Amino acid sequence: MRRRTGILCGICILIGLAGCSYPDDSVKRENQAAIQLEMDTENVQKQDGKDLSKGDLLAMFEEKNNDQVLNFLYSDYNRDGRHEAFVLTTGNKYVLWYISPDDFEQVREFNEIRERETGILSFVTKEYVSVTEEKAEQPVSYVFSVDNRNRVLETGLSGGGHIYRNLNRDIQFDVIDEKQGTTGTYYLYYSMDEGFKEFGAIPISREQFLEFDGAQEVLEELDDTYGESGVEYEFLYRTNSVIQINMEWKNGSKMEQRHLTLSYDERGTVSTSESVEPGKIEFAHFLEIATYPVVFKHPVQARSE
Repeated sequence: MRRRTGILCGICILIGLAGCSYPDDSVKRENQAAIQLEMDTENVQKQDGKDLSKGDLLAMFEEKNNDQVLNFLYSDYNRDGRHEAFVLTTGNKYVLWYISPDDFEQVREFNEIRERETGILSFVTKEYVSVTEEKAEQPVSYVFSVDNRNRVLETGLSGGGHIYRNLNRDIQFDVIDEKQGTTGTYYLYYSMDEGFKEFGAIPISREQFLEFDGAQEVLEELDDTYGESGVEYEFLYRTNSVIQINMEWKNGSKMEQRHLTLSYDERGTVSTSESVEPGKIEFAHFLEIATYPVVFKHPVQARSE
């Protein structure tokens, strides 16, 4: 018998990220529970001194370090009018450095990285540098910025998964479960006042899902593949035009889990370019920064009938 999804009563368990060790105590980690960006202007300490050009900062760096520079990421990360740079070098290991008119420090070492995925995530109020390390053939992203006191800042997202922009320029965050060998995709956005936030989900019923044009065909295809196993469905609705279907069934003494990601448009049509993936998708990964739909928005064609 298929399970019908009820009202989400609350989320009680906070999923934590494993901490990391750093070569320098001046590297600070953002408060994971809030990911605040210290936007109060009264706390901003405006630094004296002139803004240095990219060439000037690069010359300063080369005076202090002679490793091969792979990427010199020059920007005004904390929007205080003065530029800083994160520098990725290669030698025995890949190393990320931070240099400003007043500071020079090693941020983190990496064994193997995806060089093409090293870059800047740019937003109106702040910029971040992201470096993706290859761990056991899986990508893991580390995300840094500069706080309003010009200290290196590591976000609470850092090291928890793979962050990137998809073809629609949306921010995706892939979470890898090494024990299960599965990957779950979650979706982030950026709030000007609060920093990174996550699109959380609410459960909707089978009947609500079937209001979408194309939903019946999706379920028929899933039933053809998994129906005889006694599969139970769970439908997760997000406001960023994403619906995910969790499937679970018993296979002997083992529980099998799969999920499918769908997109929906303003007309209420669902479609997918994704295949069924192993594992279960949760309502949110970063529970303390997730925002949830207030109500289920019925598709246009359903409202007009």
